[in-house]
Amino acid sequence: MLINLFLVVIVGLIQGAHAYTAAGANVISKATEPQTVEFCELLQKAKEYKGKEVRVRALYRTNFEEASLHSPHCYLPWFVWVEFDTTLRSCGDRGAMKTLDKKKWGTSVDVVFIGRMEAEGSYGHMDMYPMQFVVTCVEEVKPLGSFRPLPDQKKNSSPKAMSKVGR
Repeated sequence: MLINLFLVVIVGLIQGAHAYTAAGANVISKATEPQTVEFCELLQKAKEYKGKEVRVRALYRTNFEEASLHSPHCYLPWFVWVEFDTTLRSCGDRGAMKTLDKKKWGTSVDVVFIGRMEAEGSYGHMDMYPMQFVVTCVEEVKPLGSFRPLPDQKKNSSPKAMSKVGR
């Protein structure tokens, strides 16, 4: 009987260690920096970015039954629904989320969000949006026209192209 108890404990420990190791293999390090993607590219290649955490700069707008991302550089789809993940974490500027919460309805602000694109369904108010961006981190919020290019975009952007953003 003592041997049976010993075997049960050993088998349980082995199974527990195996389950813990398998679960740990799916954990993504928080030190991993998300890829910075142009908003228009994200829309065009939404299925390629499915499930991947990316950093994106766009214009965020809220209004009655609206929470959307858009850009003056790409027009289809016109807007992407925005959902905030329940595990929203802080990153970058701690006051960014407070600034976002205080903004007026019906106005747009320049934002840098980290999150993931979903494009297999209908989203938002009355399922009017073909895509949804699930925000996991609010990195920056700025008034229109006062944003600098993201680090990955500086080398690929001309000052003339960047001056059009936010107009």
